[in-house]
Amino acid sequence: LTAVGAVVMVEIAKGSASLYSTVIWGFLDLMVACTEHHRHPISEGTFAFWDDLAAMADRDPVLMTPLYTRVVEAVSRRCRYPKDFTGWDEAVRMEGSALDEDEFNRYRRQSRNLLDTAACFMLEPILAMAKGVVAPGPEGGAEPNRSPAWPDIELGLFVMGSIVQTALPHPRVRRGSATQK
Repeated sequence: LTAVGAVVMVEIAKGSASLYSTVIWGFLDLMVACTEHHRHPISEGTFAFWDDLAAMADRDPVLMTPLYTRVVEAVSRRCRYPKDFTGWDEAVRMEGSALDEDEFNRYRRQSRNLLDTAACFMLEPILAMAKGVVAPGPEGGAEPNRSPAWPDIELGLFVMGSIVQTALPHPRVRRGSATQK
């Protein structure tokens, strides 16, 4: 998929393919589905593609923002600790647990750059999403009149921590390939 993605990006860059193309959108949907995959290595394998595609976001930010919204939501869901998580010893003992500590932590480290890259052109929606995870009420992830679960609070802080460099106004402190000149 990464090789096909490289060809797609070359065609977009040359102007011989349009982001409106059914084939291009079909491929992008497939990449989002891989990003949403329940196995961390499959999802993580798409990160370089999204990072490279973000460099082309200025070509059509109106179309790229909804696409990256789906990517950010998928990655954020994968970075969230389970609601019943109490520690790695307990998670390892759980029958049928697909949660591996090293894999989970590596995924979170890799996702920081992707979240930061997406924040370069869609900072406000990512901040709103992070707030919505912990905010009580109909638009937030928590139920009205109830405190959000600790994994929701931690996820909001994780996302905010991932994009803080992009959110800062001084360009010399920004990180991520989409912001480097």
